[in-house]
Amino acid sequence: MSLSSPEEQGIRAILKFVPQYDLIPLVSTLTNGLVKVNNIEDAIQALLKYCKDSLDILKRKKITKEVLFKYLKESNVDVSPKCDKTELIHICMSHWQVSSITTEAIDWEMAEMDTSIESSDLILQPFCLTAETLMSMGLNFGKWFYNLLDNVNTDSVFGPQHFWSDSISNITISTVNGQDITLSVIGDVQTVEKIRQAVNHFQYRFEPNLYKDFNCDMDGHGLVKICINGVIYKHNQPDGVFQSSFGLIKDPAVCDTNWKIKYLEMHWKVNSVLTNQIASSF
Repeated sequence: MSLSSPEEQGIRAILKFVPQYDLIPLVSTLTNGLVKVNNIEDAIQALLKYCKDSLDILKRKKITKEVLFKYLKESNVDVSPKCDKTELIHICMSHWQVSSITTEAIDWEMAEMDTSIESSDLILQPFCLTAETLMSMGLNFGKWFYNLLDNVNTDSVFGPQHFWSDSISNITISTVNGQDITLSVIGDVQTVEKIRQAVNHFQYRFEPNLYKDFNCDMDGHGLVKICINGVIYKHNQPDGVFQSSFGLIKDPAVCDTNWKIKYLEMHWKVNSVLTNQIASSF
């Protein structure tokens, strides 16, 4: 079923609010794993092409209440923060003037979703760690990971074994002259190669701040989310700051204490200046 122009524009805008590490698995869920994509635009195109209707996308658990609310507010649609997700979907349909999907169909589909588990969630282990254990885990991870970056050229130390094979990594480098370079890769080997290339090129060393603005939490599926900020050094002189967030999933094939990186997002704000030749090399 083809979407109307307002529906397609609306769905595109909504999907832009969904993180890449959620958007790409959503394609796999909607297509039963038959379609593989590698970037945000391909993911959006696939979702628009293979969805039964706009509700087929909006009902998904990756499309959260917060995402819908943000879209409606940016579209200048009057909406209350007290609305639940089903009500927000009704408002979206009304805004797009969709008549082919009844209110009863929306209510029924949303009730069904409340009792279902999407296939992309099944890989996450549903167990719980205490707040104290999580904090200790996050601190140890921060020390471990940024120590790895000081040894990026040693495969046995910094290698693909620390990442899931379908891991998603995004690194943004913002320079003092206003340039922004974004490195986006999917895969364990690709991630290691891209990080190694960037660290070697700029000769950076990272000093994480594990005492302030540090956070480690676990969602309901068992995905551990860690946020770490810190200072970037070059030739032992401060050259900028960084922000980073990680998603970790336990590897049951090894042991209870072994975790691998599912997604990585880093933002480096540096005093370096990039030439066009350097920028194009990434």
